[in-house]
Formats: sequence, structure tokens, C-alpha cells
Amino acid sequence: MPDAEEAVRVIANQTAARPVILLGHSAGGHLALLLGAGMATHADPIVEAVVALSPIARLARYGAGDNSCQKMVRRFMGGQPADLPDAYRCADPVNLTPHPLTVVLSGEADTIVPSVFSDLDGASRVMVAGASLMAREDEQSYPPSVLAMDRDDPLAGYRLQFDLPTGMAYFDGNSLGALSHEARRRVAQTTEVEWGASLIGGWNDHDWIGLTRVAGELIAPVIGAGPDQVLVADSISVNLFKLLCVALRLRPGRTRILTDTANFPTDQYIAQGLVDLLGPERALLEALPLDDIPAALDESVALVMLSHVDYRTGRLHDMSGLTAAAHECGALILWDLAHSAGALPLGLDADQVDLAVGCGYKYLNGGPGAPAFLYVAKRHQDLARQPLQGWMGHAEPFAFESEYRPAEGIERFASGTPPILSLAALHAALQVFDNLDMRMVRDKSMALGSLCQALIESKPVLGTLTLVSPSLPEQRGSQLSYRHPDAYQICQALIKNGVVVDFRAPDILRIGFAPLYLRYADVWRLVEALESVISTDAHLVKTTMAQIAEQISTDIRQALKADELDLPSLPEVALRIRDEAQSRNVSAVSLSKVVGEDPALAAQLVKTANSPMFMAARPIDDLAQAISRLGVEYAANIVTGLAMNHMFQATSELIDNKMREVWKTSTDVAAWSAVLAKRFTKLRPDQATLAGLTHSIGVLPILSWAEENDDLLNDSKTLDRVIESIHPVIGTMILMRWNFAEEIISVPEGYMSPIRQGTDVDYVDLVSAALLLVNRAGPDTPLCDEPWADAPVFARIGIDLSMDALPLQKLTEQVVALITGSGRGLGREHALLLASRGCKIIVNDPGIAYDGSGNAQHQVADEVVDEIRASGGEAVANYDSVEQGQAIIEAGLQAFGRIDIVINNAGIITPQTWSELTLESWQKTIDVNLTGVFSVMQAAWPVLVEQGYGRCVVTASPAIYGAGVAAYAASKAGVIGLANSLQFEARKLKLDIKCNVIVPQANTRMVQDLNANISASRVAKGKSELKRAPAEILDRMGPEKVSAMVAWLAHSECQSEAKIFEAGAGYFAQLNWARSAPLFATEKEGVEGAPLPEHIRDGQATLHDFAAGDMPRSGDGAMGSPNALEWVFGHLKSNK
Repeated sequence: MPDAEEAVRVIANQTAARPVILLGHSAGGHLALLLGAGMATHADPIVEAVVALSPIARLARYGAGDNSCQKMVRRFMGGQPADLPDAYRCADPVNLTPHPLTVVLSGEADTIVPSVFSDLDGASRVMVAGASLMAREDEQSYPPSVLAMDRDDPLAGYRLQFDLPTGMAYFDGNSLGALSHEARRRVAQTTEVEWGASLIGGWNDHDWIGLTRVAGELIAPVIGAGPDQVLVADSISVNLFKLLCVALRLRPGRTRILTDTANFPTDQYIAQGLVDLLGPERALLEALPLDDIPAALDESVALVMLSHVDYRTGRLHDMSGLTAAAHECGALILWDLAHSAGALPLGLDADQVDLAVGCGYKYLNGGPGAPAFLYVAKRHQDLARQPLQGWMGHAEPFAFESEYRPAEGIERFASGTPPILSLAALHAALQVFDNLDMRMVRDKSMALGSLCQALIESKPVLGTLTLVSPSLPEQRGSQLSYRHPDAYQICQALIKNGVVVDFRAPDILRIGFAPLYLRYADVWRLVEALESVISTDAHLVKTTMAQIAEQISTDIRQALKADELDLPSLPEVALRIRDEAQSRNVSAVSLSKVVGEDPALAAQLVKTANSPMFMAARPIDDLAQAISRLGVEYAANIVTGLAMNHMFQATSELIDNKMREVWKTSTDVAAWSAVLAKRFTKLRPDQATLAGLTHSIGVLPILSWAEENDDLLNDSKTLDRVIESIHPVIGTMILMRWNFAEEIISVPEGYMSPIRQGTDVDYVDLVSAALLLVNRAGPDTPLCDEPWADAPVFARIGIDLSMDALPLQKLTEQVVALITGSGRGLGREHALLLASRGCKIIVNDPGIAYDGSGNAQHQVADEVVDEIRASGGEAVANYDSVEQGQAIIEAGLQAFGRIDIVINNAGIITPQTWSELTLESWQKTIDVNLTGVFSVMQAAWPVLVEQGYGRCVVTASPAIYGAGVAAYAASKAGVIGLANSLQFEARKLKLDIKCNVIVPQANTRMVQDLNANISASRVAKGKSELKRAPAEILDRMGPEKVSAMVAWLAHSECQSEAKIFEAGAGYFAQLNWARSAPLFATEKEGVEGAPLPEHIRDGQATLHDFAAGDMPRSGDGAMGSPNALEWVFGHLKSNK
């Protein structure tokens, strides 16, 4: 006998426009189905009468969950059974005059039809045998106690509003909710009628423009929010970004964002991205265990960002308590409701929540990719400013004004045009929640979970499952999570048996309970299937990863042998470029003609030639010139690498991430291979680069295979094992097919053995060593302590890992550094360190005394140059004063063709105290220490700008904190402002030029000579010698203890800008400017009043409060930071 749900569909098709009478225990459920399918409406019902054999109270519970079903029963009731309670009899029943009708009978209803409708002899009769929720023959499969729970379920009728696949028990509603009949109907109507017929008119005719707000108002009661506080828009990720920015702006001066370490990754990713965007001065993200967050709250916290329900474990967090704790320290709170909205009652307004986000595709059943929603408490809306100020959030979007004016209320948080089709599906799906009591939903959710937990615990064979969710139902959301070493395989087996559950890496089986359409019988079926899988399908549990990997490897090898494996091919243009490069008559012009056939490759090749690695003083835009600069063979290999990059693309997220990972490793290995070839061998760096790029090429067809194989696609550990097993063989075949040189073809199968023996170094050795260096434990681990440090490959290449001889930068042999004042002291140590790391050095030093006196001594710079050259480096000397900056820069360009790093180290100091200081001494110090930096940087700046790259380091002094040498202190404070201004210019130009300042503490020649001079002067005046630090301390303060910071600030990977760093004796620290909390004297005198000195006196506590202040940064200008301006103008506006 057919299932009742399917029978009602048959009835609807048979009756067309004929009236329908629903009769029997399941009448309410059938009514709900017809309403949900759009076959009946409250306004114009096909349903002519509803007659219940059971009390009308139960019938109402089976309907739409509110009074609507009851009202319909009262309206259309006629010929009621004699036992119908008087309270439910219609005062004015419909006149049932004989006319063609369809009577839907349920259960035993057919036995009493004559006594109920004796006047309906002409009616058609269609028998529906069985209950409304389950075919009668299926009932025999379930225990009576479980069937009783379904019969007594007040939400049972809601299942009939969903179009669930026949025979499926669906426990993944916490990932994607089920399709409702209303959503199906609405999408069809929106597509065919509203869009198809109305076209652009749909925005007004069908109020598409207001759908985000209307849908938000439907969500509001579900999450316990009043009107005008919820908007449907964008995705959770986008809404998180908006509200994180809103929170930081609402709490100026506070920078910390606290979150749970177990929070959903995208929440943390978005916050990390915002912190990267704003910088640590304006935002800091701290992830802590949830239980540690209350103790971490203080006045520096701007926002606490949490998920209401843990997506892995289902742990339900204390919204009320944590919100109150955040508010107690003045912080805001943002809740992610993805796993709670629609599954349990929420009280955002009652709990005083500030901000929230949630998705529409889980328990709200809006469909895949349904728009998300955001909540902003009304008390914050007028002051809130969101960063994505799109036209839909404008006060008058169709006025098309050039300046942004935010809309009033919640609509200001809209950005772009809403996706109407998916929004229509969500809006329709939300109808089911109309007047729904979420407490009933929560009761059933906990009951479903408790039944599942109890049934699992009653099965001894399921003892291998470990519950990771809280054991008490009131402490978890609408899910149960179990840990099992074979969770993925168990999940797949259940799905094949029609029971859909979810898997979360690495070993969690997740069971979601969607109370509106799940039955207690489904839970019983789940546990029975789980017991069957674990007890009878032993191979799912006992098959080892190695066995699975071996089987898949065998399949791929067989496909390879049968020539059925899709091996990747280089793009045609790349193959022709390689052929042309190997031609006897090749030239830059002939090769440029072939490369020029692919504009994208041509542009990338010119960009490579203009990169800091290759570019001289002037950029080029001609393709033939670019090839000339690179060299024909190098250009051909670069094109091969660029073409390969386009091959590392996939459609699935897992495979795409894996391909990106492989490509990232390949490029890193290629760079290291080139460096090792250049510095330690006579092998070609360009060929070494190609060997590094192609060493893992065999991974590509395996990943492509995985995209077509769900088992492999969803098991990353097995996938890694398969890749490790067979990618070398496949890689060799690919390179042979590409006609690569034998020395490259041998790399995939040879590089994985760093202990291979031999005397002659080859490209296999370079790749083997490069891969080990790429995967080293970390920069803090000495290379000689790595477990592979004694691998023969390093000795064969000539690398001594006991010495830190590897270059700091991967391609440092192309980097040129100018260091002023580098003949002695700090500058000398900077020069030697950078030279040891592969930099070419311009050693500038006129060789004068520490106070600027004396004749030039060229040997001071020459000796450093000789020392660098003796160690195998490249260096030239320059003897000009820094006041002749243009001459210094021109000499450097003439020697090396470029300058990448400028380290302003030169300086003098005159020993006069303030009472002794003369204008001549003052000007002399300023001319060298401040104007000299200006002179050098003014000449160097055009070179750096043309290159689009540069690293600048300026040397200040601890004298900036106050010292007895006023001219020196003033000059060193001045260079800080100069460096910040240079960084401001670089930001405007959007160039990779970084300028920073060091404040060194070192026992240099300048310090020693200065102290000796002061001591002699004191003795001559009858005073004691200058008191010096103990010798054991001075011995630890050599200038070499500072240079590591300079080398890092000069590094291409260093992204610090406009920062000040202390360095000395192996100690390093960053200095920051600080601004106190703002004192608003206008509170006493009014907005227009002039502040008085007394206001400053009375506000001393505020002016000394740095916890509520902020930090200026380069480019903020004389009036202070944007935060300070917001404080001022916001304050004035509020007073007005």
C-alpha cells in the first residue's frame, strides 16, 4: 500500500480543481502537505471539509503548528462525529450540497463514511491506507514505543511540508536543510512568472527589492529579536567581516578580539584577514580555550567572537553568561548562530546580544548557498559604520549620489544587489517557522538526541564509538558527535544504506537532528544501521590505510599501463617555445615572436624581467628585450614554469588546496635549487629551477583521479599515501612525454633518496637538498641539529651545515646593498653579514674621525671591501660624504646597475654639553646625521621607485630619550620623522618599499672614542673620569650583536614599515608611539566654547590613561589618526 504522502500527490493530480475532503486521523497531516505543496491555500482552499476521528486538539497539533489549521477545521467543518467536543464545532458550517468531491480516507475512516457523510453519494472515493507519516507495512519494522513517540509528536505534521527522498533517513540537516514544498513552488514561481514574465519589473511588482528585509523579519522571532534588527544578506564570512569592523569602530582605542580556539575556521580566517589588513596597532586576534575567555577580558578587549554551538562537538555555549561577562568590561560580543538558528530557542534581545550572524541553509532550510543573515542590536545601529558600503545600504540607492549616506536602521548593513532566486527559496522556507513555538522544536531536538544516545549505549558492539558531545542534552545543540578511527568509512557505509550522516576530519561522525522533519523511527533506524555496519561489515573497520592506498595505487598503475590515465600536457605554446629555444638559429627576436602568441605569458615574462631579481636601473616593456635580459634558455624555462602553474587547478576544494600546496612546495624547492646551483655548483640555475618545479609533477594525474573517486577525495590521509607511493613513476613518464632532458627526467624518482651515493653533484642532489631545507623544522632550529643534517647530499654539494652558510634570501646574489659609514663599527658588521648572505655591497665611508674632523682615510672602506672579497663576496668602496648623496648613488649604479637596500648608518657626534654647544657644532652634526640621510635617500628614491622595490634602514640612537649631547639627540630624533615620511610616500605609490628605524646599543669605536674624550676633559677640569659599564657587560655589547636586526629589515620577506626597533647585546624590541585617551574640554564649555587651562588641570587622569588610547602610524598627519578624528567629530556631533 502506498505511503500517505505519495497518495496525496496522486489525489492532487486526479482531482485537479475538484474540492477535496480530508478525513481521518491523518487529516491534519494531509492538509499540511497540500498547503506546503501549494495545492491548497487559506484564501482559496481546494479543501472543502476536514473531519477528524480523533479529538480536534490532536488534529490541530498535526497541522501547521498554530491556530491556522484549527481555524480551517472550524470554518469547513460539516457533519462532525457525534463525539466532537462542543468547543470545536462550527457555528456556521459549510453547506455541503451534493457535487463532485474527492474524499481522502485515512486508516479506518472508510468504515464510518456512511454515518458521517450520508449525503455524499456522488463523491469520488480514494482510499489512503496507513498513517500520514508512515506506510502501514513499514510500521512492523519499528518498536511500538518508537511508533508511539511519533504518534504523540506535536510536530509530526511538519514533515509533510518537506520533499524528502523516499527511503532516506536524513541526519545532515545541520549542514544542509531539506527542500520544502513551498520553497520548490516559490523558486518555480520566481523563475517562470516573476522573472520570466515581469523581467525587470519584478523588482517592484514582486517586491524583490524588499525581500532581504522581509526575510529578516521572518528570522527575527526565530532568534528572539525584535523588528528592524535582522537583515538577510551575503554570506556568513562577508557578514562577519562587516560586523568585526563595526565592533572595532564602536570601541575605539581597544584592539583585542577574543575567540574560541575551537571556533569555526572561517570565523577565525576572516578575523585574521582583518588583523592583517589593519595591522597589530589597530587589531589583535587572540584564540583561547573557551573556558579561559572570561579571565582574559579587560578594558583592551573590543570584541568577543564566539559560535553558539560548537560545529564539531555540538557543545552549547552560555550566551547569556558570556554576553554579560563581555559587557562587564565594556566589550561587545558577536555570536555565530549557524548551528542554532532554527534548531533551538534564542533570545538575542533578552540576552542583550550586540551582534550576530547566521546562515540560511542549515536548520532554516533555505537551500545550498542560501544567503546568510546578520543581527545588529538597535541600540548600536545609528553609530555603527560597516566597511562594505554598497549601494543597497545607501539611504537612497536609486538617487545614485556620488557620496555615501547610510540608510536608517538595519538596512545600512546591506551592500550589493541580493541574489533573488536563492533569497526567494529562503523566504519560502521560512514560512514554516511562522508562529512556531521554538520551545517545542527544542524539546523534540533533545528527545531525538537522547533517544539516539540511549540506543547507541544499549548496543555493546557500538562501544567503539566515543561520545565527544556533552552527555546532557541541555548542554548541546541539535547534534551528537562520536569519535571513531574509521569514522569516514562508517559514514560512507551508512549513506549507502540510506542513512545520511556527516563526517568531520579527522575522525568525527556527526549526527544532526532537524526536528521539523526527522522521526523517532529514523533515529531507531540509524542506530540499527550503525550496529549492522560495525558488526557485519568488518572490512570497513579493519582495512588499514596502507591496504586502501595499495589498492588505489594498483588501480592507477593498471590505468597507466593500459594508457587510460590522463597525463597532463604542457600547453602548445610552451612546447613550441621550448622547441624554438633549442633551435640552432634561436635569438631573442625569434623567441619573442613565439611567446607573443600568448599575451598572458608574454606579460608575465616581461614582469619577471622587471622584477627585483633581474632588473637594472631602468624597467623595460619590450618582450625581446626581456628575453635578452633573461637569456633564451632561462626564458624558455620560466615560460614552462608559468605554464605549469595553470595546470595546478581543480574543481573540488580538497583537491584545489592540495594542488596549491604541491605548487607552493614546488616553487620553494625551485628557488632553493637555483640558489644552491649558483652558490655551490657549476650547474645551470635555470635548469635547477626547472628541476624543482617538475619534481612533483606526477602528483597531478593522481589528484585528477581523486576528483573522480569519492572515497579517495574524502580521505586526505589515504590520498597522501597514494601520492607518496606512485607519483615518482608517473612523474618520470610525464617528463619523458614532454621530451625533457635526461638530467631532469631522473629527478622525480631520484630526489626522495638524500642518502644516495655518488661523487658528482647533479640536479637530483639539488632538489633533494632543497626539499630538506624547505621542510626544515623552523628558522630557530640550527641546520646541524636537523635529523637529516648528515645526509651525503650536502657533502656532495659542498654545504657545511655546521656553519650558517646558506643565504638569508633565496636569490640574494642579485641584491645590492648600500651601507653608509660602513668602514668601522656597526656599518662594518652590517656589511660583512649581508655579504655573507649573498648581497653585493657598496661600502661607503670617508674615513674621518667620530666628530667629523680629520683627513679622509680611504683604507677604512678598502679594508672592508678586501675582507668581503676574500670571503668570496662582491663589494666596491666609495669615499664620498653622505652630504654628497647623488655621487654615492651614481657610483653604486655604475658598479652594480641597481641598488635594492639603503642602510643609513653614517653619523658623527660632538661632545659638547648644552652649555658648551655652539651653532657651528650644532649645524655640523645636523648636516651629517640628518641632512646626510636626506641627501642619500633623495638620490636613491627614484631608483627604488623605478624598481618598485626597496628596503631602507635609518639609524637613530638611544640619545632620543634624552642625553647630554643635544645636537646628536635632535638629529637622531629627526631621522625618525624622515623615515616615517618616506614610508608614507611609498604607501601612496603602492610600492614594495619598506622604511624602518633602528636604535642600536653597542660598544662601538664612536662610543669608545667619545667616552675617552669626555673622561680626558673631566680630568683636565679636576673631575673624576667618566664612569663606565663593567667590562663583562661591554664585552657583550659588540656591534655584531645589532646587525641581525638590520639584515632582517633589509630582507625581501620583511613587511615591517615605519617601525622603530631597539637592538643591542642580542636584545631586540619594537618601540611604539602612544596616544592617551582623549580629553574633551567641550563637555564643560559647550561645543563652541574655548577650553580653559583649568580643564587641562582637571583632566590629568584622562591624559595619563593610555589603556583607552591608540597608536599613531605613518601617514596619520599632524591632526592625528582616524580614530582620534572619529572621537573628536563623533563627540562634537553628539553634543550638538
